[in-house]
Amino acid sequence: MAIFDADFIPESDFLRRTIPYFQDPAIGMVQTRWTYLNRDYSLLTQVETILLDGHFVVEHGARSRRGTFFNFNGTAGAWRRAAIDSAGGWEHDTLTEDTDLSYRAQLKGWKFLYLPEIECASELPVDMNGFKAQQARWAKGLMQTRKKSCHRSCAPAPHSTSKPKPFPSHANISYPLMVLFSAMLLPAMIVRFYQGWFQMLLIDLPLFLASTCSISSFYLVAQRELRPKTWWRTFSICPS
Repeated sequence: MAIFDADFIPESDFLRRTIPYFQDPAIGMVQTRWTYLNRDYSLLTQVETILLDGHFVVEHGARSRRGTFFNFNGTAGAWRRAAIDSAGGWEHDTLTEDTDLSYRAQLKGWKFLYLPEIECASELPVDMNGFKAQQARWAKGLMQTRKKSCHRSCAPAPHSTSKPKPFPSHANISYPLMVLFSAMLLPAMIVRFYQGWFQMLLIDLPLFLASTCSISSFYLVAQRELRPKTWWRTFSICPS
């Protein structure tokens, strides 16, 4: 069963390139990589492209190669019908029913495969309200799925002698911490008011570089993998 959102345009050979992987009876789902028809529409769509490329190239790629859990992205993928049925079918008590089904299927022992070489064109939200609505829906749905599946994540897959595979802790968990740290800025600034340049270079600069470079490198690696000739242009967009 190949699944696509309305704004996705698969290549004509999509089925020919994905279905053969199901010759392995353990494969329950294959996910392909998104590309974007309106990537250069505006600065916003360029930023969205960088964010999603990091997810697909670095995160999905690493998880698939290591054999750890990763989720079906709701579109541009193909499922084995038996995997859906054995996991209990689609359930609609979360906003991200695709992610919910993904984890239930993998906890049943089905393997997922990511195919970055197969692309599927799509469209990005072109205005800030659309982007905010998309991110809010994803964030809420992922946390609903995390809450729903938390009690299952420590159980080993059936008929498996291996340890339970890591269940992803969604990045949205960091948002409450951001609110807390923002509230702490004012007292921190008062405490640090009398500290000089030496203390700033010794403490603040290494912390700033460690936090900034780790995030930037995540997205720069993805752009270098996809666009080896123009990836350096990402430096001008990262501050956005």
